Amino acid sequence: MREKMDNLIDMLTERLEGRVDAFEIYVEHTEGVTVEARHRNVDSVKVTSSQGVGIRVIKDKRLGFGFSSTFDEKVLSTLIEDVTDGISSVSEDSALTLPSSVKTDVDAGSLGIFDDVVDFVDIEVHKDRALKIEESAYATDKRVNRVRKAAYGERRACFRTVNSTGVDVTVAATFCSGSVMAVATEDGDSQMGWWVEMSHRRDDVRADEIGRKAATKAVEMLGAKEIKSGVYPVILENTVMADILGTLGGAFLASNTQRGKSMLADKRGKKVVSSVINIWDDGLLCGGWATSPYDCEGVPRRKTPLVVEGVCEGFLYDTYHAKRENTQSTGNAQRMGFLTTPTVGISNLYIEKGKTHLQELVGSMKRGLVITEVMGVHTIDTITGEFSLGAMGFLVEDGRLLHPVRGIAIAGTLLELLSKAVAVADDMYFIGPVGTPSVMFEELHISGM
Repeated sequence: MREKMDNLIDMLTERLEGRVDAFEIYVEHTEGVTVEARHRNVDSVKVTSSQGVGIRVIKDKRLGFGFSSTFDEKVLSTLIEDVTDGISSVSEDSALTLPSSVKTDVDAGSLGIFDDVVDFVDIEVHKDRALKIEESAYATDKRVNRVRKAAYGERRACFRTVNSTGVDVTVAATFCSGSVMAVATEDGDSQMGWWVEMSHRRDDVRADEIGRKAATKAVEMLGAKEIKSGVYPVILENTVMADILGTLGGAFLASNTQRGKSMLADKRGKKVVSSVINIWDDGLLCGGWATSPYDCEGVPRRKTPLVVEGVCEGFLYDTYHAKRENTQSTGNAQRMGFLTTPTVGISNLYIEKGKTHLQELVGSMKRGLVITEVMGVHTIDTITGEFSLGAMGFLVEDGRLLHPVRGIAIAGTLLELLSKAVAVADDMYFIGPVGTPSVMFEELHISGM
C-alpha cells in the first residue's frame, strides 16, 4: 500500500506542478469490522473498506477541489483537468493559503494511537467480544430481560497529506469501541441503561465491564419517582457533562466566531463561566480519540487553553481561519474523509478534572440531585446556548442517594449553567473526543411535578 500511495502522490504532483499557485493532495485508506449481537447470537457483521484522494488547488486567490475513490491514472488526470479548468468561476478569497512544513518533535509511537493487534484476517475475536458484551449485561442482574445494540467494532485508518509548500506527513491510527443498551424490568416498570467504551487499543475496551455498567444503570433506575419542582444543588454526572461540553465545543471554533455564530464570539479575555472550570483542547493527549502528531493539513497538533479559571482564553483555528485573523493555526484542521475540504474542528476537548471524589461531593449535599441522564441534547441552540432538557437521576438526602428520580427537566443557557459550578470531581470520562468529570452546581431550578 505504501508503494502504491507513493506512486500516486508522485503522479499527481507531476501533473499539478506549474498549473496552479498551490496544491494539496490528501490520500486516505480505512478498513474495519463491526459486529452486533442479539439474543445471544451474532446478528450482523459489517465489513468496510474505503480509499480515496482529495485534491485542493489555489489559483489566482480562488479555490478548486475534487475527489476520487479510484486511483486510476486516467480518472485522476480528468479530475485534475476539471478542478483546474473550473476554478475561474469561483469567487476570490485572499485568505486562501496552505500551511508550510513544520516538523513536530513528538514521537507518534508515544501517543498511544495505534495497536498492532487490530486486524481483520480473523473476525472471530470481534464476534466473541460483541457476544461477551451482551452476555455480561444479562449476567449482571436477573431483572435485565432485554439487551439492545450490543456491538463491538474496530477500524484502522491512515492518511497522508502532501502539499506544494513542503508538507508531507502520514498519520495512522486504530480505533476500537464497544457499546450496549440494557433494559431492566420489575413490577411493570422498565428502565434502560447505556454504556460505551472507546480506545485506540483493543485491551482497553472491556467487554464485560461495558455490559455490567449498562445493566447496572438500568437496574438502578427501577422504581424512579417524580419530585416537586424547586431549586436544588445538583451534580451533573460525567456522561451528562460530556453531552453538554460536546455542544459547547462548537462555540470555540473560529469558523463560528468569525461569522457571529458563537455564544463566545466577543468573549475573548472575559470571564464566561465559574472559576472552577478549565477547558482545554489537546491534540497530543496520550491515547486521546482524536490524538495525532499532525492535523489533516499537516500542521503539528498542540494543547490549546480555551477557558482558564472561567476566563475565555482563545479559540481553535485551521490554516484558513487563522489567516483571516492574522494568527496561527492551532493544529485543528479536520475533514470528514477525502470527500471534503478541511475545516476547523475540536481534537480532544475536555474539562480539567478536579481533586475531589464524586462520593465526597454527594456526601456534602443536605438535599439535592445527581443527574445521570438528560434527553434532548440535540435541541440545544448551538448559537445562544439555550436549552430545555428532560432529565433523570437520584435524589440525595443527608449525603446519601435516597431513590431514583424521573420526569424532571432543567432549562437555561450553557454559560449560565457553567457559571453556577462550585466543584469539579476527579472522575474523568471520555466519550470519543469529548471528556469531562462530574461537576457540582450550587443550585439549579428543577421542573418536576
